[in-house]
Amino acid sequence: MKIHSFILLLFFFSVSSIVVAQQIGNGLATSVLDFNVPLLSGIYQTGNQQVNFPNETNVWNHLFVIRHSNAGINNNQLQLASTYSENDKLYFRKIASSTLQNRNSTWYEIATRGSNTFTGDQLIKGKINLEPGNHILFGNPTGNRVRLQLWTNGQTYLDFYPFMHIRGGSSDGNLSYVMSFASSGNVGIGTTNPTNKLDVNGTIRAKEVRIENTNWPDYVFSKNYQLPSLTEVSRHIEENKHLPGIPSAEEVAKEGINISEMNSKLLQKIEEMTLYIIQQEKRIEILEKKIEKQN
Repeated sequence: MKIHSFILLLFFFSVSSIVVAQQIGNGLATSVLDFNVPLLSGIYQTGNQQVNFPNETNVWNHLFVIRHSNAGINNNQLQLASTYSENDKLYFRKIASSTLQNRNSTWYEIATRGSNTFTGDQLIKGKINLEPGNHILFGNPTGNRVRLQLWTNGQTYLDFYPFMHIRGGSSDGNLSYVMSFASSGNVGIGTTNPTNKLDVNGTIRAKEVRIENTNWPDYVFSKNYQLPSLTEVSRHIEENKHLPGIPSAEEVAKEGINISEMNSKLLQKIEEMTLYIIQQEKRIEILEKKIEKQN
């Protein structure tokens, strides 16, 4: 029984000692007017708007100061500060000067609730979990930006403005643009400013290309089709140096060609040529029959 009483007494004494050891002074912050003057290590508060402190809505601030043991010329301090606002941020700075004027006076955000601003490189070793209804934003929300958005329905979107480039190279002076995406919906390969739905500056290799066409020239075989005479075709070639309805070499060099449209035009010429051959075949048959009768 005595042993149990002794252990219980020792426990209360230890707890009491720990509480006393954690107490700093009377536990209340000391009020000061200015955070930019030499301060001793301790806990402070102020109701004044502080010079160089981030523009917060609440002028009441907490300040925690750790000062170096050197009490000579330098007043090396580590300062942690925050306002009384509920969702406020936590800032820190390290200052070293006897006057503290304009020396290491910039406050840097650490990390707290609400929106945060960080200065410097951030290294993350681990996963970033984007919950539905949130996004990751690079740039200006209403201006130049790239944004990865995860909607509450589970769909994921990547939007950008005005361009997004995928490129190779180690610096701005040595770059190779692989793909470019414009906010208009145009995509470029090997070009930085695509003006069509797909601009390719280079060679395309594929196993199959399927092109839709609603103007296939079977109308050439219609009874109402006006087949140009060979005399008209010959005259056009003599004057223009290319077939009727086919662009000239100069036009192709300047504007390029529409593959779907050109395939239709070429088929039209093949079908017209077939009709010419059929006409010639009929004339030959008539001539052969006349020759046979004369013989």
